[in-house]
Amino acid sequence: MAKDKAQVALDHADDLPEFNDAESAGRELFRKRDEVLRLLDTASAGTGTFNADYSPDSLVALEGWYFELWEHQSFFEMGMGRSEFETAMAFYFGETLVRNVEGFEWLVEEYAFLPDRYEIGVGRERLKIMLSRFTDLFARPNNVNRDSIHRAYRKYAG
Repeated sequence: MAKDKAQVALDHADDLPEFNDAESAGRELFRKRDEVLRLLDTASAGTGTFNADYSPDSLVALEGWYFELWEHQSFFEMGMGRSEFETAMAFYFGETLVRNVEGFEWLVEEYAFLPDRYEIGVGRERLKIMLSRFTDLFARPNNVNRDSIHRAYRKYAG
């Protein structure tokens, strides 16, 4: 039986960090973003698979690397678990939008369904994309070409 939408929203809130105020949330979530992106950059150095240059095309290589790591169950060998890698991909996606598409910027906002829980994302004008992680890309039925992140980029960059 499928969960109702309210329960899904509350379950998601359980995974979000809790802060006393927006300023503290911003400091900590931006610090985490920077740390995770540094880890991704360090882990990718010398792989020959992915170059963290924040170009739109690098999103295809990033997703290819993810599938390679998933197929060999080798996330921990490069210093991150799968969940952390999926978070890094989401943050990399956001940073790629910020660097390449005019108007996008990083933001931190309180979660609409539970006070004191905060999310990080990117946005421009009336569009906001909250980025916790790209979960289970290998299980997405419409991702046979393994390019879902790049397709999302094209959708939002256009």
